[in-house]
Amino acid sequence: MLQREAEIIASAWQYPEKTCVRISSKGHDVRTSNYRSTDHRLIESIKIRQKEAGFVEVGYIDDVPPDSTEVFLEDETRLLSRLKQADEVREARQSYLKVLEQNLQDVASSFATRVTDGRIRLSPREMEVSNLVKNGMGNKEISDLLGISVLTVERHRHNIRRKLGISREKVNLATYLHEL
Repeated sequence: MLQREAEIIASAWQYPEKTCVRISSKGHDVRTSNYRSTDHRLIESIKIRQKEAGFVEVGYIDDVPPDSTEVFLEDETRLLSRLKQADEVREARQSYLKVLEQNLQDVASSFATRVTDGRIRLSPREMEVSNLVKNGMGNKEISDLLGISVLTVERHRHNIRRKLGISREKVNLATYLHEL
């Protein structure tokens, strides 16, 4: 998929025949067939959940025509920035999809019935947080996904532990929820 994106980016530039692209993201490194390091290039970092995850580099292999005052058009610079944002949105969507998929599996499993047991009485938000914890997400990831602060996530975790009767025990909450 990244290779296709690299080819599309190259074709969108002012001089596509002189444009080379390199995308490095999460351990994958793809380049157009004509890629080489050049003096005329733009580099935009890719961030996922506020962490560096790679970069997109676009460059011109040969000098651009002498009549052009700017090597890159303003639109090209803006486009590269927008592509970076699109990558960040795609990552967030994949996280949501993963959570939704797991939630659908949990509805059919005994986890949902045990956690919604009348004796436990978790709030809807605590149910959400417990599902995410069970799926291996950390406090920061949960806060980003739900749009709440890390402290609020910690408070929900504390309440979940209390309602499950494990607040004074040295038990990993994710492990406990998996075993339900």
